[in-house]
Amino acid sequence: MLIRLAIYIDTCANAYYYTFFGEVWKRIQPKLLVILTRHKEERLARERLDRIRSRKFEIKTLYRNLQVADSSETDKEVYPSVADLYECPPIKALIDDDATPVTAALWDSVIGDVRCWLQQFMVTVLSELNAIVSQPGLHDSNQSPTAEEVRTLSL
Repeated sequence: MLIRLAIYIDTCANAYYYTFFGEVWKRIQPKLLVILTRHKEERLARERLDRIRSRKFEIKTLYRNLQVADSSETDKEVYPSVADLYECPPIKALIDDDATPVTAALWDSVIGDVRCWLQQFMVTVLSELNAIVSQPGLHDSNQSPTAEEVRTLSL
């Protein structure tokens, strides 16, 4: 008889427990899900930014090596910055592609397109500088650009 009473009390207590906490769970679950979802989205965004920073650092290192190997003293002044390079379409694709890590082999696969973009960038910069230097009124009337300056900036 005592065992039956203990089982009955236990059953009643469990029913009350589950009913009480079931009601509490129903009230807090929507709020908790919103918080957990927001936290997950923020975490995923931070992880993506970390991957992008890592990819940009790797590209920066490979680009610096290319700059040292390719550039002459005159080219160094018009070579694009790393920030400009990140806007180059093949490089932008490398940065945005989360699935493939940036390696020297991957860099080698896009280097031809990057060099074409670099050449186009330098031509554009030199053209703009030449247009600026050639503007009337830019120089003192007694002092016009020397032939060496114009030749250096010309294409």
